[in-house]
Amino acid sequence: MKVELNVDAIVSKIPMPRTEKTIVCFGAGTAGEILLKNLPTNYRINYFADNDKKKWGKKIEDVVIINPNEIVSMHNVFVVIVSRHILSIKRQLEGYGLREDVDFVNIYSDFEKYFLYTKAINTSLDYINFVKTIKPEKLEKQHGNYDKIGIVVFGELTMQKMFFQITLYLILKMKNYNVDLILDFVGNFSDINNFEGLTEFMKELIKETLNNIKNIYKSVNYVCLEETCMELTESDYKEINKNVRDTANHYCAYVGYKRAINHIDKEKEQIIRKEIKKHVMSIKAFLTNNEYQTIAVRFGVIDRGWDYTYLGHSLGIRVPSYDADCWSTDYPACWHYDLKNKLSLNNLRLSEFSRLGEELFNNRKILNEGIEGFKQLVKYNEFDSDIKYDILIPLNLMFDGAVLGLDKIFSSPEEWIIETVDYLYRNTNAKVLIRESPAAPPLLQLNYSSYADLLSQYIDGERIIYSSKNEMVNIYNLIENSKVILPFSSTIGIEAAIMNKPVILHTSCFYENEEFVINSDSKRNYFDNIERALRMKNYTCKEREKALALFYIIRSGILSNKSKFQESELQWISGEFDKECDKNTINNMVNVIAENKLYNIHLI
Repeated sequence: MKVELNVDAIVSKIPMPRTEKTIVCFGAGTAGEILLKNLPTNYRINYFADNDKKKWGKKIEDVVIINPNEIVSMHNVFVVIVSRHILSIKRQLEGYGLREDVDFVNIYSDFEKYFLYTKAINTSLDYINFVKTIKPEKLEKQHGNYDKIGIVVFGELTMQKMFFQITLYLILKMKNYNVDLILDFVGNFSDINNFEGLTEFMKELIKETLNNIKNIYKSVNYVCLEETCMELTESDYKEINKNVRDTANHYCAYVGYKRAINHIDKEKEQIIRKEIKKHVMSIKAFLTNNEYQTIAVRFGVIDRGWDYTYLGHSLGIRVPSYDADCWSTDYPACWHYDLKNKLSLNNLRLSEFSRLGEELFNNRKILNEGIEGFKQLVKYNEFDSDIKYDILIPLNLMFDGAVLGLDKIFSSPEEWIIETVDYLYRNTNAKVLIRESPAAPPLLQLNYSSYADLLSQYIDGERIIYSSKNEMVNIYNLIENSKVILPFSSTIGIEAAIMNKPVILHTSCFYENEEFVINSDSKRNYFDNIERALRMKNYTCKEREKALALFYIIRSGILSNKSKFQESELQWISGEFDKECDKNTINNMVNVIAENKLYNIHLI
C-alpha cells in the first residue's frame, strides 16, 4: 500500500502571491517543513508561528519562527494552520480578531491523513517483522479448555491497537486454543470523525497484514463481521440510547479526536445512533449464529465495545476486556469489576494488605504522590484555610470510560450533579464544595462545557462553591474539612472512607457493596442518606481495614500489566517477541481471556 500527499489541494487553500497578504504558517513542525518544500515557486511563506517559545527566532529554511502574538500587529495577514492543535489555535486566532476562512484556514487535516496513513503502513511492515520472531514451539501448549473464543479487531487508525489484538489471537492460537480473529468494520464512524475513506483503508491494511502473516503461519485465519438486519427488542433500543449518549460524551470531549463532532448536536447524534444501531443488529446476528463462549474486546464501555459487552452478556457469553494496563475477566476493565465480583476481601491476606494500604495511603497523602501523575498543587497541611464544608463532591473526569455506563439511579453524570446540587440548594442549608478532577485537561483542549457552566445558576461562592483543578488546594485537606463525601466512582471515595468520612454512593462502582460506604438504591434513598449523614456525630468508618486493603490492591497496580507488551504502547513492535513478551505476561493475558482467572492472581 502507498499513500501520497495531495499538494495541489493544499496549495489551493493558500492565497495567491498577487494578493500581497502576509502569509503566516501556524505550526513549525513536520507539516510546515513539508509544505515549504512543496510550494510552487510563485508562492511564499513570510513567517512561521509556534506556541513553543524554544522555537522563536529559529528558522525553517530561510523563514523565521515568531511568537504568535506578533500576528496581532500584522497588516493584511493570512494564517495557515499546519499544527495538530487545530481547535485551540483557532480559538487563539479568533481571540486576535481573525475570522476563519477569511483571515485563516486549517490545512493540517490534509497532512494528518497523510501522516496517519503512512505511519499505519510503516507500523504494519514493522509488525510483520515482529511476527517473524515468534517461535511457536516456545509458546507452551495449553490443554483442557476448548471453549470457542473470539478476539475482536476494530481497526482504529489513530492508536493502531489492532496489532496488539492480532498478537493476542496468535498467542492463543499457538497455545492450542479454539480461537477466531473477528474483523469488525460495521457501524464504524471513523469516516465521520476523521477522514472519508478511512474504514476502507483500514480494512485493506489489516487484511493485507494478515495475508502476509498467513504466509508465515498457515493456520492463521479470520472472520469478518457482515452488516446484517435483525429485529431488535425494547431492551436493545434502551441500550442503544445509552450507548449513543455515552459514546457522544466521550468522543466529543477531546479536541484532538473529532472534527465533524465538535459539539453534540441532534444531527451528529443521529449519525452516531444510526451507526450503533447498524452495529448492534450485525453483532446480534453474528453472536446468535456462532457459538462463542468468550469474546475478548478492547475497552468495552462505549461505541462498538459496549455492544459486545451488552449483547454478549444477554446471550450468556463472557466478555473479558483490556484497557491500557487494566485487564478484566468480564465487563469493561476500567470499571474494576473483578475486584467487585471475583475477590472476597475476607479471603485475602487482609491484615497484610491493610498494613500495606495504610503505608501507601500515607505516602500519597503526606509525600504528595499524586494520582496517576497528577500531584496536589498544595502539600498536605500546607493548605492554610480553615473553611469547613458540609459536603464535598469530588468529580471524576466525567467523560472518561471509568465513569460512563455506571449510572444506577440517575440517568447520566449530568443529571446526577444537577439534581443533587439542586436538592441540596433547595432543601438544606449545607455548604457544598464541588472539586474539579485534577486530571481535567485545559478547557482549550476540550469541546465540552465544564460542570461549572452546568451549575452556574447555583454557584454563588458562599453556599455552593466550585473549585477548578488549578486552585491551590489539597484534596486530603478538603476531605478532612468536609463532613460528607459524595463521589461518583473514583477511589477518592475509598480514601475518604479511610479518613473516617461518611461516603454516599449512587453508582454501580466497584466498591458499592462494601460496608465502608453507604449505598443508595433510589434518588429518594440517596438524598435521605445524605441528610442522615449530615446529622451524624462522631462517625467511624465500618471495615476500614477492608478499605485499606482494597485501596492497596487497586493503587499498587498489583493486578495490572506493567510489562512493555501493552495495547496502549507499540514500542514492542520494533523488538523481538521473546524479548518484549515475557512468559509471565503472556500467561496472565491467556488466564484472563481463556481461563477466566484474575490478572496476577498468584500475587494475592
